[in-house]
Amino acid sequence: VHAALRQVLGPQALQSGSYNKPGYMRLDFSWSEALSQATKTEIEEVTNLAIRQDLSVSARFMSVAEAKDFGAVALFGETYDESVRVIQIGGPWSRELCGGTHVSRSSQVGLVSIIGEASVGSGSRRLEAFVGFEAFQALASERALVAALTESFKVPREQLIEKIQSTVEELKVASRRLAALSMEQLKARIPEFLAAAKQIGGSKLVVANIGEVDSADQVRDLAVALRDKLEPESGLAVVAGISGGKVVLIIATSKKAREAGISSGKLVKETSAILGGGGGGKDDIAQGGGPEIGKLSTALQSIEKLIVS
Repeated sequence: VHAALRQVLGPQALQSGSYNKPGYMRLDFSWSEALSQATKTEIEEVTNLAIRQDLSVSARFMSVAEAKDFGAVALFGETYDESVRVIQIGGPWSRELCGGTHVSRSSQVGLVSIIGEASVGSGSRRLEAFVGFEAFQALASERALVAALTESFKVPREQLIEKIQSTVEELKVASRRLAALSMEQLKARIPEFLAAAKQIGGSKLVVANIGEVDSADQVRDLAVALRDKLEPESGLAVVAGISGGKVVLIIATSKKAREAGISSGKLVKETSAILGGGGGGKDDIAQGGGPEIGKLSTALQSIEKLIVS
């Protein structure tokens, strides 16, 4: 796999660590960016071609200087004794300094199936793969998954990707339509929320606890719509919703309320603390919240005291 990496990516892709056990291998190498699927496929194909070619595997002991002249690749960051063991696969195809256990011919590996690639630090990537029988099992599982998907989507295998992509797009469109419908329903309740407004000091306070929402955007949009209805008087809109198991709180203030010293950012910060969270923003609109859903009523009630304090 190391030789395949260097063939595909270039000599700068050097192994910096590895872990091997029956059926599984992990290889860390110097590289600064994620590998594309096409690149991973090419590395896998180069590796398996070498396996199918039944290349001979041999070991030789020589000095470090001789190993370098021989073209053997040393592992990044390793220190070596004067005499080193060089593993050669298929002649010049792969020559590395290594003291590990090896097969006698490449075909004994059977198959390599890359299952993952990720960053393990700055300038370092990690490649993971199943090997041998486990690789065949992984491919069999993938084949079974593809068969199940073609059955579910009622399309032949070659049309599966296109069908999945079109289905995802349809779901996105449907989700946007549902969100828009939900927002329309919330805005239809604006007269209800305004009718329940309280006069606190010289400002009108509108509080809307709307329960579960699809996103924080719905909470924000309703707060802005309510605030706009309060203009040009002094007022503020407080809207709370539940999203992802947490309270989303938006407070929006009118121009006169801000001139009277009422700041959305300050109110959100103090109210969110009651909810076990945090938040902030500008004087005209701010967002916060927290995970303590059971304290939402207390948090909303505290706003009245904060306004007059």
